[in-house]
Amino acid sequence: MTESQRALQVMGVTTPDQRRSPRRSVHASGTICAGGVTHVAWIKDITDSGIFVFTKYRPKVGETVKVTLDARKLPPDFHSIYEGSVIRIQNCGPGSAVGIAVLFSVIGAVMLRAAA
Repeated sequence: MTESQRALQVMGVTTPDQRRSPRRSVHASGTICAGGVTHVAWIKDITDSGIFVFTKYRPKVGETVKVTLDARKLPPDFHSIYEGSVIRIQNCGPGSAVGIAVLFSVIGAVMLRAAA
């Protein structure tokens, strides 16, 4: 069973894996910024085309956000800043953080590929 399938089972998520490329686990702290306001975030994983974070901030689908990763906890081939659009919000339970899937803008995707 893949990590994605286990995560779906554990979290009770019925949405199938829609990633366009393999993900890399990051598990680092960071921030998510939208509308000029910065919120604490925990980065779960990243792919060539996007990133998944947990945060108490609840954006709207389609909103443009900037995700900044704590560079001290990253492998050397990672950039620390990515921009993109929120494509999915995953509720994790009352009072808990929400999961946010962000699809990178073209610049973000190119930056990540160049770093790999």
